Amino acid sequence: DIHKCVNNQAAVMIQIETAQGVRNLDDILTQCPDIDVVWLGSLDARVSMNLPANMGGPQDEPEWLEIQKLFFETMDKHDKPYAGFAFATPPYGSPEKLQEAAKRMSFISMSADVLHLGMMAMDLQQAKQIVGPVGQKNGENGAKKNGENGENGK
Repeated sequence: DIHKCVNNQAAVMIQIETAQGVRNLDDILTQCPDIDVVWLGSLDARVSMNLPANMGGPQDEPEWLEIQKLFFETMDKHDKPYAGFAFATPPYGSPEKLQEAAKRMSFISMSADVLHLGMMAMDLQQAKQIVGPVGQKNGENGAKKNGENGENGK
């Protein structure tokens, strides 16, 4: 049966993105033992605690270290794998940080669409500064209207 096969291969992953979510994680995993993986959204969790995101920077505030400790103790208690982001390149990471994350993480996302969109926005901004405002003509290129070709005068 295709549905049984697909269900047997599916994984259920939850995201914990607040300090309160970390505090509730033991109850969640106790009541829902079929959860396969837990993703810790550390940036969102930090923001929920009024801490700076510090992507790629130090994350050594005592309250953050306490929440991390509780998260990992809970993961160990329930023998669940951990997932999240780990970056190999600056400014958000390094090869060493990725290697360190791989010691504990079972599923690592090494990039995020929002980071690439941000880089594309910077590229576009730079291109606009180099080329000039939209509508500015450089020489004769684009001076003719659609359908005109210079040879037949249309």
